[in-house]
Amino acid sequence: MANLHFHYGVMGSLKSGFLISNAFNFRKKGVGVEVLKPSFDNRFSKSEVVSRMGGPGNMIKTPALALPDLSSYSIKKRY
Repeated sequence: MANLHFHYGVMGSLKSGFLISNAFNFRKKGVGVEVLKPSFDNRFSKSEVVSRMGGPGNMIKTPALALPDLSSYSIKKRY
């Protein structure tokens, strides 16, 4: 069964950095990860979650699935 993790905090509290780091570590261990983002969030990229943690020109990022809402989402088994 899939798990949904929700983290919240003020701007600059490394929410995106934490997500990117965890996704990287899970993928490295061979665990399936799907990162979701709202389709209206196109500030840095339409298909990635980007953190300003790395600084200008070195921002860290991970691929993400952009969705208008969660009603059209279904979990896809990849293993």
